[in-house]
Amino acid sequence: MKDHIYIIIAVFKRLEITRKCLESLKNQTFKNFTVILVDHCTGDDSYKSLIENEFPEVVLLKGDDSMWWTAATNFGINYVLNLKDTAESFILTLNNDLIAGDDYLEQLMITYNKYKPCLVGSVSVDFDDINNVDFAGCHWNIYTTRMKDNFGKTGDIYKKIEKLDFIESDLLPGRGMLIPMEVFAKIGLFDNDLFPHYASDFDFSHMARKAGYKLIISPKAIVRSMVKETGLRFDKLSTSKPSFKFLYLTQTSIKSPLNIKTRFNWAKKHTIISPAYFLIDTTRILLSYFRYTLKYYINK
Repeated sequence: MKDHIYIIIAVFKRLEITRKCLESLKNQTFKNFTVILVDHCTGDDSYKSLIENEFPEVVLLKGDDSMWWTAATNFGINYVLNLKDTAESFILTLNNDLIAGDDYLEQLMITYNKYKPCLVGSVSVDFDDINNVDFAGCHWNIYTTRMKDNFGKTGDIYKKIEKLDFIESDLLPGRGMLIPMEVFAKIGLFDNDLFPHYASDFDFSHMARKAGYKLIISPKAIVRSMVKETGLRFDKLSTSKPSFKFLYLTQTSIKSPLNIKTRFNWAKKHTIISPAYFLIDTTRILLSYFRYTLKYYINK
């Protein structure tokens, strides 16, 4: 179906959060879409009951516990690829801890039609404070390893973003990324081998950019993000006492964007001198944790 959006949402428990996300998609001004929920929690039928009773229009696919975000998302994409007449359609990857505005899908499509061929990302703001911007594009420095936010995160950023027609980004996260179906024929699916959970979205968007697609963010395609529900991050520590255990988890847990294996795989796949890049990247992360620890004890 032409200009049809297939929204892929990978879920693992968190039923109430998902319910809020699905509710936000019910009143979209753009109507030509299908939501595909990929439940990869084995032995839990709570989503089946939710879909049957409250969201019968949603397609529910059952995965298994071996899947993380990448495999579950690919599972949903493969389902769409096996349907008929989807060549001129779109995949939208969306996390279940996001709340979309009523014109969200419409704004994504407006931006796509202006700047195609492209992938279109979303502006992600904090659920409780829209002036706290979680993502509005980034610049990736291949030498210093830093991924710097285009606008920072706080202040009057939201007002600045509202006035823009588009935002360019070096990478796009899967938290609201519109992808033309043709892209999968050119670069394949998300890389589950190297990036089973984190970084597969950045990796995919980077590969699409290398294949000739612009990475554009629609300033008016806003999702409110439940930031505190997302991964293992230093900023989740808040005022908690730093611990070696937490540092260890950030480096080893598959749920962490700082996972050392993930960072190594990124360096290996996307940088010229990967050992040097990986060393700089790891050092920078450890220094960030040291600064947090120092700040904690100074302010104590």
